[in-house]
Amino acid sequence: MMLRPVRLPLAFCLLAGVATAAQAIPRKDVLECALPNGGRATLTARYEWSPLAEIIPADLSKRLNQESWQIRFEASGGRDAQHPPRSIPHSAGVEACSHIGIVDGVLLVSGSYLEPGRKWFDDALLPSKLLLYPATKSQPPEIRAQLQAIGAMPVLSYSLVLPRSGRLVFERPLINTGGND
Repeated sequence: MMLRPVRLPLAFCLLAGVATAAQAIPRKDVLECALPNGGRATLTARYEWSPLAEIIPADLSKRLNQESWQIRFEASGGRDAQHPPRSIPHSAGVEACSHIGIVDGVLLVSGSYLEPGRKWFDDALLPSKLLLYPATKSQPPEIRAQLQAIGAMPVLSYSLVLPRSGRLVFERPLINTGGND
């Protein structure tokens, strides 16, 4: 009787995967971002770490159930904590700090800001033509033409909204698409 070599590694990998999930240890990453006013933003992302993934020769993830960065703003001195209803993808890594900020005392997080009534702005209220999605018919043709002329496209992962003189300023970073430098 001959064993099929394909089934044995597959069964081993399946058993190893079950064992890895069962042996996972709850962990968290913490990233602190300093704010110019002396405050800070603490970003926390929880996951489960699998020690068996280190020793089993299979394509198993060491991190299971990876969550996004949850945000907690603190004023200087650790008082007045704010928890915006937003998160930042964990894949942003240390660049996650660029998704948050403070301007003229107003806390900002990707697509939202803390309004004077201690409520976070909902970016779903913004008109879709502002969002600058590359293949959207709602994007004004003049904006699309300007972006093509400079060889740029919007970064879709985040934007900033900021109140200025009774108006909202919407800012979205652009990346070079290989056009003009």
